[in-house]
Amino acid sequence: DPSALDRLDHGQRREILRAAVATLPPRQQAVVVWRVYHDMTFAEIADVEQITTNNAKVSYCHAVRNLQKALAGEAIR
Repeated sequence: DPSALDRLDHGQRREILRAAVATLPPRQQAVVVWRVYHDMTFAEIADVEQITTNNAKVSYCHAVRNLQKALAGEAIR
């Protein structure tokens, strides 16, 4: 049985994801954008954001967890 998100077209899913990313704290937003949309390594992200590589990794992990929560809530609407 497909979820509500599975029944949406690509554009609708992309808009939901964009809105979910916009709810993240600024650092998490930046790390996700650099990593996902610009395909940067954590070392490159750390250099651009002037943070440690480990901090970039941690921010990304927190962002993914927050996005999963946000999107899980979207799936039950």
